Parts: sequence; structure tokens; C-alpha cells
Amino acid sequence: MKRSLFRYFGYTDEINYKDKVVYPLAMLSTLVACLFLILYCWLTPFLPAIIVHLLYIGINILSLFLLRRKHYFLAKGIVLISFVIQLTLAVFLWFPVSIGFNFYYILVPVASFLIFNYANKRERFIAISASILAAILYTISEHFTDLTPMFYPTDAVRQLFGTLTIITTLFSMILVFMLYSKELAILHLELKQLANTDGLTRILNRRAFYDHAVNIFHLAKKYDRTFSLILIDIDHFKVVNDTYGHPAGDRILIELSDLITSKTRKQDLFCRYGGEEFALLIQQTKAHDSLMMCHQLLDYVRDHPFTIGDQLTIHITISIGIVQFSKDFSNLDTMIQSVDKALYHAKDKGRDCVVAWENIPRD
Repeated sequence: MKRSLFRYFGYTDEINYKDKVVYPLAMLSTLVACLFLILYCWLTPFLPAIIVHLLYIGINILSLFLLRRKHYFLAKGIVLISFVIQLTLAVFLWFPVSIGFNFYYILVPVASFLIFNYANKRERFIAISASILAAILYTISEHFTDLTPMFYPTDAVRQLFGTLTIITTLFSMILVFMLYSKELAILHLELKQLANTDGLTRILNRRAFYDHAVNIFHLAKKYDRTFSLILIDIDHFKVVNDTYGHPAGDRILIELSDLITSKTRKQDLFCRYGGEEFALLIQQTKAHDSLMMCHQLLDYVRDHPFTIGDQLTIHITISIGIVQFSKDFSNLDTMIQSVDKALYHAKDKGRDCVVAWENIPRD
């Protein structure tokens, strides 16, 4: 319901985060204003406050329609300025300071730096100016408690308003920090994915693969587990690039990575090792089963038509080197050297074949 309402006012996942958070803040401001409007009408029928709150609610709704038309900067400015104006009227003209409405000034710098883009000079100026103004107004309100308010409610109403002010202020700050923490978590995840993912094929890159493989190697040594390490190379890939162009080569890399991914399990590791080479680590699989899987991959790739353009497909082959984990390997690097030799022998044999390191004749 909330997401569909936001989308009615133009919210999409592609919007900049600083613009996204205006939606819940505008909604929250409107709900809190409606709550106090009800109280003004019911407990303290003070006409100026009722009129200004109605205007404030209307301005918040207007800001949502501005967001729908993608006037983000204007909407953010209206939300912030209207909040400060109606708050200042309540603090300095309408009600006694003892009610505690001035606590809402604390939200101004928090919200300002959340919704305004600090990298933008204009928005940075507004965020800093609004924060300084809020600090000044709060300080003045605390030191000039002898101001004569236009309306002095009963003790019970003042206590109720004071409690609601503290609760809504804390709730608003919690919401703001939740939004900020959520965005930090999303950004952290995205940065981690970017750091660990190959930009073209969207599978693991070499560094991330190596880090995971090292852990698997140590676990295999410690708990007597097994795994297979596989290197895959596209045969005559340079000829493909020279004949059809590098965009066609990129399409083949993407399609091949998708094809191999579809033939592997979730617990297996698959990465673009470099150029036209891919690495595959198959966990908890015996040597015979791993070798059989490699032969199946040869057949899958050989029979698969790779699309490189409109109405144009070609067939390619791959060469595979494979090595099975053994406690004789002192570290992962020695396994990588062994599987690299196996891949070299597969190419030397004429390509389009699988060579296991264990079957290579020793000097």
C-alpha cells in the first residue's frame, strides 16, 4: 500500500537516494501534522494554529505532487521551509515554550543532511543554513522563556502536547536513522558486489574467486574434504574477435558464462579468470564425476549456437584442464599451477578436450 502510494507520486527505484527519502519524510510530516490538527480542533480550539496546520498539510501534499513532476529540489525546499515556519510560529507566538515544541528544531539538521545532496553546492548551502538557523532558534527559545504566548492551554493539555512532542521527535529521528542505515547497508552490498563481480559477465572475478577458493582449500585439508579445480579456455578466441569484432566476442563471453552457470550448482564457484579463461571449483565431488561433468561441458558448448548479431550464430569449442584436491598440495597456488599445466596440455593436444593433471606424464 505504502509503496503503491509512493509510486503514484513518481517514486521509482532509479531515483537518487537523497530524493527517495523525501517521500517518507513528507508523509511522516503530514501524518504528525494531522495528529496535532485533530488535537487543536478537539482540545485547544485555537484558530490560528488550525489554519496554519491546514496550510502546512496542504504544502506537504503539494510537495508530493512536485515530486511526481520530478521537481525534487523544489519539493525538498518546500518541505523544510514550511516545517521551520510553522514550528517557529508555534514556539514563539502561539504556545508557551514549556510545551516543548522547540524540540522539533533538532530534526531540522538531521533531515536537512539526509534529503539534501551535500556534493551539490546549492543544496549544501541550504542544508548548512537551515541547520544553523534551527540551532539559533532553539537556543533563543530556551533562553527567552518569558515570552507571552497567544494561547495558554491547561496543564493537562500542555503535558499531553509535551509527551507527544517527545514521542514524535524520537520516532522521526529513529525513522531517519533507519532510512540512513538501510541506504548504507545497500551501498555496502552494492560496492561489495562490484568489487567481487566481473563487469562484463556478472560472475565472480578472479580476486573474489581466489579468496573463496583459499578458504575451501584450507577446509578441505582440515576436514578431509574434496573438490575439483577446473580451468576453461575458449579455443581460437582471437580469431573470433578478429573476424566478427570485439562486441561479438563480448557476447560470446556473456553467453558462455550463462551457459556454464546453468550447468553448475549453487555451492560451486565460477569466475572469469581473465580474458577468455574461466575457472570453476566444484565442491564435494569425486574425480570421476568432475571429469564426467567437464566432458558434458565440452558437448554443451560445442552444440550450442552462440548469437553474435542479428540472425547470426556461430559455434565454438573450449579446452579444459582439471585437477583434483590432494593433501599433497601445500597450498592453493600449487593446485592452480597444476591445473594451468593441464589446460596447456589440452591445448597442445588439439583443443576441444579435457586433460586431468593426474594423467599428465611426469618428467
